[in-house]
Amino acid sequence: RKEKTVVRSTIGVYMRNSEILIASISIASLVLVSVLCGIYAPYHEEPAEDGGPEDFVPILRFAVASDVHIDDSGSVLEEERLAKLFEYAYGYADGHETYNSLDGVFFAGDFTNRGTPTSMRKFFDIVDDSVRDGTVVRPVLGNHEFYFDGSSVEDDFLTVSGYDSPDAHLELNGYHFILLSAGKGNHGDGYDEAARTWLEKELEKAYSDDRTHSRPIFVFTHHAVKGTVYGSELWYTNDLDGILEEYEQVVHFSGHSHFPINDPRSIWQGDFTALNTGTLSYAEMDLAGIRDGYVWPADHEGGYDLNGRRMTETAQFYIVEVDSKGSILIHGIDIISGEPVMEPIYIPSVSDNRDFTYTDDRRKTADTPEFSDDDGIVIEPIVNGEVKLRFTQADCDDTVQHYVAELYENGTLVSKEYCLSGMFFNPMPETLVVSFDGIGMSKEYSVSIFAVSPWEKRSEPISVTFTT
Repeated sequence: RKEKTVVRSTIGVYMRNSEILIASISIASLVLVSVLCGIYAPYHEEPAEDGGPEDFVPILRFAVASDVHIDDSGSVLEEERLAKLFEYAYGYADGHETYNSLDGVFFAGDFTNRGTPTSMRKFFDIVDDSVRDGTVVRPVLGNHEFYFDGSSVEDDFLTVSGYDSPDAHLELNGYHFILLSAGKGNHGDGYDEAARTWLEKELEKAYSDDRTHSRPIFVFTHHAVKGTVYGSELWYTNDLDGILEEYEQVVHFSGHSHFPINDPRSIWQGDFTALNTGTLSYAEMDLAGIRDGYVWPADHEGGYDLNGRRMTETAQFYIVEVDSKGSILIHGIDIISGEPVMEPIYIPSVSDNRDFTYTDDRRKTADTPEFSDDDGIVIEPIVNGEVKLRFTQADCDDTVQHYVAELYENGTLVSKEYCLSGMFFNPMPETLVVSFDGIGMSKEYSVSIFAVSPWEKRSEPISVTFTT
């Protein structure tokens, strides 16, 4: 990795001698977006106690996604979703009451599945067909970009994209954007010393450019810093330790995990602010407090898989808005329905981390799930020793992450099963199913089902007793 001098262009963009991809779309695309404006209306939030977001007036707007996984051939699902991201983001911008620009679209790595030149060209072709004049588009390299040929991926990336560097430092409407590609060795599994040095220098430049030290500095990498956002205990790098922590103004977007963005743990504040960016391809997640590894959602009734059977019916991205004071409003969008997948996140200021609210302390005051008095369990007919039990979901302000079902025989616990809540679907399933095998005849069983929040708060159970 060669260090290059950072220059300032006439349009207010910091670059490592890099080019910015700005293209125009066709009249047909404009017509399509104008139609979407009627479908995708702007949000109207109630005023917060501190006066925002109802009086929030954006001067900057950008979209963020990651893990698109465009491939050479096969499924075109990810290609369609990439185009939809632009459609929905422009539709939102066009419908906004005060600010109609989409200033940028950024991708936190794994924009392709294997990093082949063909898949990269597919990605940028879709971008060219979708982007309007005046929108800056920039991906960073993730680990998947190194799968095809790690030794040539950076050259391939620069050739296809037209950039002069895999990294960039941009300034949009007075706010700094620092994008750092993975590039450690030939596997894209981290960041080497040259990359870390470059990041440190660019952060200092962004920090020094703001005399008030109140403006957010947006940083994009594929890998999260361990112990920050949801998924960072499993999918992370240690190479950035001690760098981002020096600047509480940093707002760090990372991918890699494929974990849902509408889990409240997907935003974290400590020494800085961090957000998990989810996926446009296939979802993964944990079982909060139960499983150290991750699972793949398998169906719409709570099922999951441990062996890599991937369900592609979850895809999410962010629309981020910033006002003149440095306040941030973040919208999570389900790309399948084009609808919000969570309540907007409002960050009044990043100037002092002592005022941060999205911290680990949320666990202490988090809501506990609760079943209503009408919620019960329906026992389906037993077939070949398997019983299926259908139940209505519990309520929780922080959402339910999963359920624990315990099977008792004559008062003794004999089996325990788990099922996902489907909180990553839009709409979320109203009922779920949990199954138990090995059910004997002429026996009495009871089942208790507990709802568990992302913060591992466990409800009182609903129960049922049945005799075979």
